[in-house]
Amino acid sequence: MASDFVLSFTTPLLQGKDHFTSAVTTDSPLSALLASLDKPRLTTKDIANAAEALQKHDEGLSALAQVDQQEELLKQAIVTKLTVALYADALEMQIQQSLEMENEAQWWADVERSKKNVAWYLLQTLPRRLADLFTTIVQHIHAQNPQIGSLRSLSMSSLVETTRASLGTIRPGVFLSTVFPQPLSVLSSAQVWRRSLLLPLELAQQECRYNRLKLEKLRDERATTLGDLALLRGRKQKADELLQQLLLVLSPDSNFTSSTQSPVDLVQHLSTTILPSLSTSHRPSLQAQNLLRPSRLTQLWPKLLLIPPLTIYAIRLAYTTTPVIAAFLQDAKETTEAFIQGWLVEPLKDVLRTIRAGSGGGIEGEGGVIVRPEGVRADMDSLERMAVSLAVDVLGYDPTDTARIDQLREQVRVGDLTDIMRVYEEDMRSPVTSAIRGRLVRGILLQVQKAKVDIDQTLTGIDRLLKSQELTFAFVGVAPALGITYFVLGALRRALFLDDMDRAQRRYGGAARRGEAWADMRRIERTLIRQPKHEEAAEGSESALSPLSTGLVLLSLTRLRAYAKTYLPESSKAGSGENGKKAVKHGYPQLGGMRAAFLEDLSDLEDPSLGRHAKMRVVERMWRSWGRELGW
Repeated sequence: MASDFVLSFTTPLLQGKDHFTSAVTTDSPLSALLASLDKPRLTTKDIANAAEALQKHDEGLSALAQVDQQEELLKQAIVTKLTVALYADALEMQIQQSLEMENEAQWWADVERSKKNVAWYLLQTLPRRLADLFTTIVQHIHAQNPQIGSLRSLSMSSLVETTRASLGTIRPGVFLSTVFPQPLSVLSSAQVWRRSLLLPLELAQQECRYNRLKLEKLRDERATTLGDLALLRGRKQKADELLQQLLLVLSPDSNFTSSTQSPVDLVQHLSTTILPSLSTSHRPSLQAQNLLRPSRLTQLWPKLLLIPPLTIYAIRLAYTTTPVIAAFLQDAKETTEAFIQGWLVEPLKDVLRTIRAGSGGGIEGEGGVIVRPEGVRADMDSLERMAVSLAVDVLGYDPTDTARIDQLREQVRVGDLTDIMRVYEEDMRSPVTSAIRGRLVRGILLQVQKAKVDIDQTLTGIDRLLKSQELTFAFVGVAPALGITYFVLGALRRALFLDDMDRAQRRYGGAARRGEAWADMRRIERTLIRQPKHEEAAEGSESALSPLSTGLVLLSLTRLRAYAKTYLPESSKAGSGENGKKAVKHGYPQLGGMRAAFLEDLSDLEDPSLGRHAKMRVVERMWRSWGRELGW
């Protein structure tokens, strides 16, 4: 993570190397040594080997009265290259150690934040605490009874008696400090003792808090050193002066007198003594103070202990419930098939049939929903025949007068039975006589047939209305099934593939990575705004940044640079923003792409020559330029 930042931060220091090598064309050993150092990154071992080779070369030239000017230029170029490499290694070491302590502090903060996490942490570390307690008891028994060579040589009764007598001499604080190894000042809280039932959780939570605060303090110390190193870049100084300042920052208490030593000796001392000692002592120091998170095995042993019995139980449960599961799967299959066939396929077929058949209905249509056109036509023909027969028998119509008969038929079709109704009205004046002669019965039957025809025509109208809305009814019937299918298929698609919303949320590393970048941007702005007053007074200028503030800003910039290198695209296309909205198009092509533009802003914040106010304006520009694009 730190290499990209260190490479970009130290590149300006190497711009002067060509000044020494542009005119050198010899094939001397120094030229070969300088060529071997032409790498993007030199390890501490490479620097130490190069310094040793340069020192041997100087010892070989010490007998010469005059030193070649080209050799001197090559030596200066090599020393400059080694100095910048040492500076880069020192920066990277401080950044890595600071980030490691910050990650550990964040882990302790996550545990401390929740009682459930504290209880889980207490369970994870319980075996270690019990082992430490047992070791303390055994050591105390040996200290109280030095004549005992081994506890195995004692009988059970003697062992119990010796243990009881020895434990009676141990103060309770010894047990407490063994199980919860923190300073007693942190544990001596009256509120803790009042909560006797929750005492282990309270002590474990205080342990997490103590470790977090201690790690943050150590992180600030490393950040201060990092800030001092970063501020060295802005000073115009030669390689030997930079080496002296580097030694003073990394080892202020060193007895090595840098003012009387040559640059090669300083390079060798830094590469073989100072940097390796700082690197090798970092993690053991944290382990000795119990500041690191528990090991992977310690964190996993409860799960590893529970997984086998739970697995066996799950297998047995699955074996015993196999018929139930099979029946459930069969029911699910049949339900799905019935749903698809009865509520999706068949209604869709009906829709297609309706579209293909059209909306014709009534008497002239192909078919009806309520009545059939043939039945309506038969009732109408029967009414016409009854009316014509009554008219011929009673009203004296001439059967051969087709014109008058056709006119009567037309009147019957339109519902005009005026002549027939007159006959019916006359028969009602003498109903008995008319009934005996049969005319009244014929009139009543004709009225019944007329009512039947009217009902058929009414139903035909309703049928036409239904036929006109048949497609609507068909879609209404299939709409619920289509809705259910849409939501189910959408859920499956989101589970198996990515839709537009998921792609928008997962762009640029996803919401989690963009949230981490947002937190780093917020910390940079907060650090620039809230500089400690004593540091501000020490700097003597309101716009200058203290070493601690500089180091904290560089830590956040390191993470932001790693985020940009990993997740931001090099292309200049502006995609969709949050929630599928079209993002604002930036001038990425002019800046070399989105990643290059973001890294350019980070380079402005990394520049130690810029003061607080200038960096605040850079931060405001980044919020304005990248806030919407990255979902900040």
